[in-house]
Amino acid sequence: MKYLIILLFPLWAFSQDIDLDDLELGDVDLPSFSEIEILKGPKGEQKYPSTIKYLSNGPGGIHESFPTPKYADKKNIDEGEIKWDENIYPSKNEDYYLSFGLGSGGLSYNGTGEDFKAWGTPELTLSLDLFGAYWPKFSHNFMYGVLVNLLLDQFSVNNYSVTQYQLTSSLSLYYFLGANIGSGLYVRGELGIGMIPVLTLGAESKVSASWLWGGNWLLGAGYAFPLGEETRLLFGFTYANSYTSFSNLYEANGAYLFSLSALF
Repeated sequence: MKYLIILLFPLWAFSQDIDLDDLELGDVDLPSFSEIEILKGPKGEQKYPSTIKYLSNGPGGIHESFPTPKYADKKNIDEGEIKWDENIYPSKNEDYYLSFGLGSGGLSYNGTGEDFKAWGTPELTLSLDLFGAYWPKFSHNFMYGVLVNLLLDQFSVNNYSVTQYQLTSSLSLYYFLGANIGSGLYVRGELGIGMIPVLTLGAESKVSASWLWGGNWLLGAGYAFPLGEETRLLFGFTYANSYTSFSNLYEANGAYLFSLSALF
């Protein structure tokens, strides 16, 4: 009979409603089960909100701990499944990203183009990232997309101001070495097409313009700083080379640029 009681008592005890708020371990109250909400992810996996505190018995006594989410995608945050934790991810993982930027540096030309610019006085070199759209891959450390850039190089020759424009549209790739996209060191590369204007001075001082197409590539590296959940700043250095030429005047040219970009 004694052994039967010993066997059945634990089953009876677990079948009863026990209010854990009344239980104490030392001077620390244990949380009740109602405070711990188990959530289901898209594939049925269990996830726990990062704001719920748990008590664990470790060195020095009882400690509060916070469960670490495996990921904090924007979709899951918006649906209330999991909270963004800035201690784990410096910024939210987005479904897509938009980029705008500007930069400055120096341009070089091959052939007679270099000789032509050497006659003048440099005034302004400006790089504008007019629009970039990116999508994340590989655990939110890699993104790919399309970037449209306008490069202006202005110099003066014999009291005349000359501006060379170069418009490029490229497949753009970024890889971030930090916690996620927009965090820490990064490397980037681009491959695409570019075009420059050809200005022709005709009779009666009429000027006609046309565009000539060519290829371009870019390599770069830099550092990204998250400013908040959905805003990041990227400081970088790039080298770009465009194989666009006409009449042996502007042949392949290179651009060394320092840039500042915003990623949303």
